[in-house]
Amino acid sequence: MLFFKNYGIQKAKDISRLLGEAIVKFDPEGATEAAIAEIEEKFDKLNLSFSNAKKAWEKEHKEAEAITALYNQRLAAAEFLQANPEKAAALNQLVTLLEDMQPDIEREKQEADDAKRYMDELEGLVKQYAEKLRTARHTLEQAKRQMAHAELLKERAQDKAEAAKMASGLSGSSSSLSSALDHINKLAENSLAAADAANRKASLLQPTPAEDNPDIKAAMDAVSGKAPAATSIQDRLAALKKL
Repeated sequence: MLFFKNYGIQKAKDISRLLGEAIVKFDPEGATEAAIAEIEEKFDKLNLSFSNAKKAWEKEHKEAEAITALYNQRLAAAEFLQANPEKAAALNQLVTLLEDMQPDIEREKQEADDAKRYMDELEGLVKQYAEKLRTARHTLEQAKRQMAHAELLKERAQDKAEAAKMASGLSGSSSSLSSALDHINKLAENSLAAADAANRKASLLQPTPAEDNPDIKAAMDAVSGKAPAATSIQDRLAALKKL
């Protein structure tokens, strides 16, 4: 059972802390004023307790002083009676009374001392909270500025990360563009090579200007078994006789 009790307390503290952080982030001005108001409320309670403790000490102190003064007065009276033997009975009664007063005097002094100690403790706490209240606004304003600065640094870091991400994307895009250009250039080179080969083929297959020479043409016809065309009248008549 103790485990679950402590677990519940811790969870409640965690929830309270998270809610406090959310409130500060959502409304730092309101959270600041609320924190100062909380300190001021504690100060007011302590200050009131100190006032009551001071009154209690004053009462106990007066009672202790009063009984001490009465004791001293009776003691002086006993010393006065001691000088007169005829007053022995009165002296004996007074001494007995003084002896009975001693425990009361000790008690009153102790109560006054306790009241004084408690009052002093509260006075110290009141002074601490007074100083805390005086510096609270400055401290909380400084904390608020630090929080704002931290938020600014966070935003800058996020912007920097986003810029790095964009730069990485740009680098990837440049790499893709470079790859595409390489493919285009490769295709262009292949096309140029194919065109060059086709041109060379056409050049090699088409008749050369040398074949326009009659002698070269006659030689090529002779080696191919093709009779040369008759050019002179004799050759022409000879060709007619072959029919």
